[in-house]
Amino acid sequence: MQFEVQKITPAPEAKRIEKPTNEAPAERGGIIGFFGLWRFVLILSLLFIGAGLAAAAQILDRPVQQIITPNFLSPLNQDAEGNTNILLLGVAGATEEGGYLTDSIILMSIDSSAPTVSMVSIPRDTWVNSYDGARKINRVYADARSIYGAERGMEIAKSAVEDFTGVDVHYGVIMDFRLFTEAIDALGGVEIFVPKTIDDPYYPAANYAYQRFYVREGLQTMSGKTALKYARSRQTSSDYARAQRQQDLLLAIKNTAADKNVLTDTAFLTDMWELYQKRVETDMGLTQLMRMAKIGKAITSQEIYHAVLSDDPNAKGGILIPGDKSSYGGQFVLLPETKKEVYNFFDLALYNTSVLLDPVTIEVLNAGAKEGSAGEIAQQLRHLGFQVVNVSNYKKGKEDLVGNYIQRTSTSTSDAAFDYISKLYKARTLSDDDSLENEADIRLLIGQ
Repeated sequence: MQFEVQKITPAPEAKRIEKPTNEAPAERGGIIGFFGLWRFVLILSLLFIGAGLAAAAQILDRPVQQIITPNFLSPLNQDAEGNTNILLLGVAGATEEGGYLTDSIILMSIDSSAPTVSMVSIPRDTWVNSYDGARKINRVYADARSIYGAERGMEIAKSAVEDFTGVDVHYGVIMDFRLFTEAIDALGGVEIFVPKTIDDPYYPAANYAYQRFYVREGLQTMSGKTALKYARSRQTSSDYARAQRQQDLLLAIKNTAADKNVLTDTAFLTDMWELYQKRVETDMGLTQLMRMAKIGKAITSQEIYHAVLSDDPNAKGGILIPGDKSSYGGQFVLLPETKKEVYNFFDLALYNTSVLLDPVTIEVLNAGAKEGSAGEIAQQLRHLGFQVVNVSNYKKGKEDLVGNYIQRTSTSTSDAAFDYISKLYKARTLSDDDSLENEADIRLLIGQ
């Protein structure tokens, strides 16, 4: 994928993206019926595990032909790379504080040929272009829904994410956060590893009060109520940590459902239909679901890549920077320094997951470039998720190089990683220099 370098100018009113066609507002337009809806959510929220469509129709005593309409008889949409991209939005719900503000924003991509799944969480404070003007990304769906209805709101949210990421978004899913609570209780709880103790004295309670939420580090079995708090708590940790917890919970639900083999349980499937009818909206049709079900059967946890965007300059996904509050009405907002870095990140995370699923170590050496160039390249590589173990100057006495070069310093080095970095920095292959110690699997030389 090739993208033009573009510097983002912090401005409260960014250029609007193309408006959708003028369709009548709809509160649940494009939402698939009884059979397709529960099957879709089982695929997505439980990450593509479940019984076959025909078996499910028999279990629920719902003839397939009753829900087939011309609008839903279409193939699974894919982009030029062969991926299907789905926007998952988590909302509190109409009767809850926060309403339809999207506390959870995950772009999921499925590569059916591998097959692999990638999930990238986008922080709610990210400033994006939208149909009705630039705003925080967590407001896009809520604001559009209040004016145009759920279907148009979903389309507008998808368009805003496309503009930000440079990625085609084919489908959307809106999930009520209580889906976590009720689905997990239906499973009898989920087992999840808590990497760090959470002690949050400011978790929201009824009537704008607070309650304490505490969960200890280590392997825990959570009820639906506890899991929801675990997914939403943020006062004593960052939004980025919360986004990672939400992804971890999706994986925990998937693993628990698989371990208990609940998707052959008639009563469970019936309960799931009733739950998802209340809690989920999507624009995917029946034949598309059938294709997703087939893909999902081949995906394992080892083939799932996940990342969280943040403003941590040393972390994977740390490609955002805080905006000047005076330019955004006093709001805290997050911006990418350049669109190119955002596009590079999503290109790697969604379309080149094999590179990151087979990790390598990298050293970056300055071989004639201006001072600090090697450090800048090393930080870019860390943002993408690579492990940089050494940043220094090329050996003394060596003539400066013109252009960038790359060396393979380990026979076990991944071809995928070597080729990707070569293309990213337009680096020519250079034979290994035996006089240098091998600090890493790959050596990247930054020349004039």
